[in-house]
Amino acid sequence: MLDICVTIVNTGEKDEIISCLNSLYADSAGCAFSYGVVIVDNGSNDSIIDLEKMFSNLKVIIQERNEGF
Repeated sequence: MLDICVTIVNTGEKDEIISCLNSLYADSAGCAFSYGVVIVDNGSNDSIIDLEKMFSNLKVIIQERNEGF
């Protein structure tokens, strides 16, 4: 079980998501808690599924269309 789960909704901002993930992973390095990150791709056209290969503890959920928040 994770201590913290961070959820991010993406609406076509892949570069900002990568910047956010880099900061999150850098700031949490060496912390005593376990965490995971979930990105919900909310009908965007950028392919963020490849981020699962770039970052550990990351799950991407793809929505076919924008479902809102």
